[in-house]
Amino acid sequence: MGPPTCSTFAVPVGIPVFDVTFTASNQLIIGGGGGPGRSGIPNKLVSYKVEPRRKDLEEEAVYDLSSDEDAPMCIDAHPTEDMVITGINSTEENIKKGQNDNCRVFKVLESKFELTKAFSSLSSKNVDDYQKVIRFNSDGTMFATGSSNGQVCVFNYPSLEPACDTIESSGDDDEVMDVDISLEKDKMIFLLRDGIKLVNLRGRHTGKVRQTISPATIDKKQKFQFRAFRYGRAYCKDFAYLVANCPNGGYIIKLNAFTLERIQMIRISKKPITAFCISQDGGIIATASSDYTLSLYESTSLRSLYQVKEAHGFAITSVAISPDRRLLASGSADNSCRIIVLPEQFSGAVIELNPIKTVFMAIFVAFFVLFLTTVLGSGETQPTFLYSVIKQKVNVKDESTSVIATDTAQASATPIAFQMGTITSDSISVDGSTLIHTATVTKDEL
Repeated sequence: MGPPTCSTFAVPVGIPVFDVTFTASNQLIIGGGGGPGRSGIPNKLVSYKVEPRRKDLEEEAVYDLSSDEDAPMCIDAHPTEDMVITGINSTEENIKKGQNDNCRVFKVLESKFELTKAFSSLSSKNVDDYQKVIRFNSDGTMFATGSSNGQVCVFNYPSLEPACDTIESSGDDDEVMDVDISLEKDKMIFLLRDGIKLVNLRGRHTGKVRQTISPATIDKKQKFQFRAFRYGRAYCKDFAYLVANCPNGGYIIKLNAFTLERIQMIRISKKPITAFCISQDGGIIATASSDYTLSLYESTSLRSLYQVKEAHGFAITSVAISPDRRLLASGSADNSCRIIVLPEQFSGAVIELNPIKTVFMAIFVAFFVLFLTTVLGSGETQPTFLYSVIKQKVNVKDESTSVIATDTAQASATPIAFQMGTITSDSISVDGSTLIHTATVTKDEL
């Protein structure tokens, strides 16, 4: 079977786009503009409803910023609430006074952005310094920021109280390229071009750098500069992902999430990688490169899934995958966004792209097998049902779903038969390895 054919389209948005993200309800949020001054290009946040059938973006809300303020330079969306946090420098006058409320929290409503809080994550009075990156942790209870002058802050959410003192990088040119918080919330990574910095978030050494990993530690042969870092989650929770560029191209490096030791490294592009993201469930990875190519990879194997060449006409600044994993969005300095409509399943993929549909299919298959067993069974005094073996990993959000499934440890070619009975749904539990881990069966008649 050949590669999938994905529907894709580009839509002009009227401003250079510096960042894109999706809210928990799959609204597309973009931030960008002409920056401070009188360029004539507005600075704003915009929310869109993506219309794949019409191949268009329907504008839902706009937040216009003063021309004296900067454009939104970074955005991240809360994983479960329709909230976004952005980095927007205040006016030059306020920055010089030390009154730069650059970190701004917005509630995304149906037809407007509601500013709920503005505070500083940047102490510099230099108008050229700005908040470069922001990242929520996986459950949305913390977030970290990194700036162009090497400052890193960690906050609790929703209190917005600092989780530790501001972390200052020691170098003169230590622009923070990326930040991320571990699933256990006990450590954080902030990434410089020439180093991975591991920071404690628990204990008496909270906020202290406990480990630094240089490019030579990752690979002695390549002259790497680091570009992005993410901890894995769900499907790939035991891994972390590092993006590095060197003269011969861009690499994805899969690391052990706990030791940061290298597991796998592949060159994915002859050109530098400019943007990177991982889906909320950890199933797929998206990258953009400086030759304007968008690429998708399976997170566990790093197998290539799909690619769009010449996706934009100028530098791709950001990529994001929607929470339902059906859309990939990219933003560019060419004043456009591109949308790729992702298939439910990529050919030959280890991971299933629509876990909820897999649940319903499991229900159908289980009851169909039950029907056949009951009707066609010969010489049996009581009907039986088959305890179905489902080997693939699936995330299930609705734990009340009544479905017969198995522990993967019991997977075999021979079905396991039980007496017909009643399944109590409140005994069904879900873990990261199986669809349903346990199901209590009570015989209807003893």
